[in-house]
Amino acid sequence: MTWNVAFRDSRPVSVVACADDVMVFLTSASDIPSVEDAIYQFEKASGARLNPHKSRALAIGKWSTPDNPLGIAYHPHTRILGFQFWSTICQSVSAT
Repeated sequence: MTWNVAFRDSRPVSVVACADDVMVFLTSASDIPSVEDAIYQFEKASGARLNPHKSRALAIGKWSTPDNPLGIAYHPHTRILGFQFWSTICQSVSAT
């Protein structure tokens, strides 16, 4: 399931959910505080908690990676639904 969510005063953010896995795709580091707030509100309402040790952040393209948002470490690549993603399209295509 995919949603395009617009946080207050910001660009839309794509959110993909599959069972209990959620992937959030941001186009700007300035969107991170909005996502942090949404996660905080969800945790507060549901009692569920984000586990930063089971979470991964991947900067795709020319991002300058901020210091571990939500305590989630950046990785050079990650697997999403069986597909390997790297920080560039060329690396991602080569990995398939």
